[in-house]
Amino acid sequence: MIGDSDKLLRQANDIIGQVFLIAAFFIMTGVPLAILILGIFNFIRALTRRGTIVLQGLTAIGIWIFLTYVIVMILIVIIFSLPYPLSPADEIKSNLVFIIGFVIYTAAGLALIYWTKVQAKLSRPTTSAPNAIPPPASP
Repeated sequence: MIGDSDKLLRQANDIIGQVFLIAAFFIMTGVPLAILILGIFNFIRALTRRGTIVLQGLTAIGIWIFLTYVIVMILIVIIFSLPYPLSPADEIKSNLVFIIGFVIYTAAGLALIYWTKVQAKLSRPTTSAPNAIPPPASP
């Protein structure tokens, strides 16, 4: 009876781990695509500050590459430094490490996407621009 519950818990743990790995794959591919697409839209819409938009997009992609490298290396080190899971509690700990790592990674990715989206608001021309044509005077 106890062996069956341990086997069931391990299978559930494996399914949870696989779901999070698939979600992590989509996050890892979705963040740079979103940054790239938003950067292109910002660049097309902007009348000024195009250089700033390009620099921000390259910086966001660079930060994303660095975060991806760090998260993957941390997870590899943690997984290989942990002892072989001898109990279901050890397997739950390894899944929690993955979950916490990818929650942090997702939050950082969403912050980078938000930063890119904010660039669109900053690059829109204002009505008080120095080169703006003033409205006609009323008689």
